[in-house]
Amino acid sequence: MTAPTAWAHLPNAALIDHVLAECRSTAAPWDAAAPWDAAWSASRGDAWRAAWNAACSASRGDAWRAVWIDGPSVARDACAALIAWDDCTWWLDPRLTLENMRTILDEAAHMHPAGVLLLPYKIYLTEVTKETCK
Repeated sequence: MTAPTAWAHLPNAALIDHVLAECRSTAAPWDAAAPWDAAWSASRGDAWRAAWNAACSASRGDAWRAVWIDGPSVARDACAALIAWDDCTWWLDPRLTLENMRTILDEAAHMHPAGVLLLPYKIYLTEVTKETCK
């Protein structure tokens, strides 16, 4: 039996485990999901600060430090959002299209830091995995 993770008590623990397992076991082209235009790059810094503040105020610093990985920034960003915000998984719902997600974030990325951090992972789930499944 393995020891519980530092994030096992969080509502999004199973999804965090999934992201990390996928990152560690897949030779998938994560980099294909990473390109951001200038607007997303600016929003990403603000989103990281918001995630850190949310994680610290919710006493999730241990989980944050434990999940920090030497892997693709796509996985780090997704895990940061999943640790900081319990209610952010709706961004990954397949019924929310990538196009709709981008539209929402184009309009008000500053209001949705979790969405900004989850966008590359959504791109990975939507576009990259679709290509590898052909």
